[in-house]
Amino acid sequence: GDSLLILDSLEVRGAGWLGGATNYAKIDSSGNFKHFGTSKFLNLTWDIETFTTDDTLDAENVTVLLDGSSNSVTASLPTAVGIVGRVYYIKSIDATNTTDINPNVSKIIDGEVVAVGKTQSEKIWNELKDNGYIDEEGNITSKFNPKDRDFELVISAEHDEIKPAIIDTIKSYQFEGHIVDKRSRKSVRLKKKVLLDDNFKTLWEKISQKTTYSVEYDTQKLIESVTEVIKQMETIEAIKIQTTKVEVDVTKAGVVTQEILHRTTKTEIKHKLPDILAYLQKETELTRSTLAEILISSGRLGDFIKNPQLFIDNVTKCINRELHRIMIEGIKYEKIDGEMYEMRLFQEEVLAYLHNLIEVQHSVYDHVEYDSEVERKFAKDLDSMEEVKLFVKLPAWFKVETPIGSYNPDWAIVKHGDETLYLVRETKSTRDKDKLRKAESDKITCGEKHFEELKVDFKV
Repeated sequence: GDSLLILDSLEVRGAGWLGGATNYAKIDSSGNFKHFGTSKFLNLTWDIETFTTDDTLDAENVTVLLDGSSNSVTASLPTAVGIVGRVYYIKSIDATNTTDINPNVSKIIDGEVVAVGKTQSEKIWNELKDNGYIDEEGNITSKFNPKDRDFELVISAEHDEIKPAIIDTIKSYQFEGHIVDKRSRKSVRLKKKVLLDDNFKTLWEKISQKTTYSVEYDTQKLIESVTEVIKQMETIEAIKIQTTKVEVDVTKAGVVTQEILHRTTKTEIKHKLPDILAYLQKETELTRSTLAEILISSGRLGDFIKNPQLFIDNVTKCINRELHRIMIEGIKYEKIDGEMYEMRLFQEEVLAYLHNLIEVQHSVYDHVEYDSEVERKFAKDLDSMEEVKLFVKLPAWFKVETPIGSYNPDWAIVKHGDETLYLVRETKSTRDKDKLRKAESDKITCGEKHFEELKVDFKV
């Protein structure tokens, strides 16, 4: 019978194809195309320069087969077709492309956090090509196989610090990580002996205490801060209406249009203005007197008359952004007497996918499930360090409450040296919190203050 072939590329080379849809082809058991078209089943694209309806299958350019009868994803093509391959691309950076290999990646140089940048990204791309991980066109080769336990990316020493982030970037272009075979799961087993170990018991006593937070801030400082931000807002123009009139003529050569009128008209607000204080009070929970002082001090009320809704929306964003920042700065945590996360919440057995598991010796489970190459390398390094007696990837139910949602820290560690240290660590591709998403950075800040209250060493 026929099967559905899914082909993956990072760009569509040709006109008339939907970049946000999936291009597919029907093939028979001999490997010949019977039909192709576009489907919204997956967010992939097909390189139509390479493949046409008359082509036979190229063994190096096939990714994943979807069984037409059951729609189940398989790891490789059926034996009858006997084809395995892929068509993934890593794009080089040219003069018109300012995209870094990963915008969030940074390095520490002479104590300063420095972004990788376009020039270094291009060097990394060329190194990957020279070392055989990608070919001349940017196709990922079979040499790049981070699933292999012994895999080690060969890269120059100047990029060694960001090696995990480079691996994660390349992996993000691979198809395997987006669709996972449900059958490729493994039972991760709990080591009860580790749970009963004195080191783990002491670690858990130190980090499992639950806390509650309160926020203190100076209203006058908030008013001054928000006022300055509103003063710096972009100028708000009056609402304009643009009118365009064209003449259309249908000839034998086709449809011809000619613009005969283009007019822009400024509008004047003649209807009743909305109650700005009531709206802002609802959106920010500040008092009317505080909001009135902010608006008057900003000197921007003239913009409210020009475009009331846009002005209200922009001011709301300014107030909430500053209020949020000041709340995070002024947050304080206190222990909740008698409330702790209990060890019994650790499940005896957890099902996890093989593609993101690493076997370890010194943790509460026999394998650690990782979310990125940074985490995989961190777990591997911890497991091999003699001074690390045990470590645990903190489970999803281990949470620190913050004003912007729950925060789940990454790792808890027991380290022996001159003294026994109980540590909590966060693994990110950058050490600079300014490079992280704002919400992510703020949650980490709250995590720092939570563990400071527990007197536990916490670092990113």
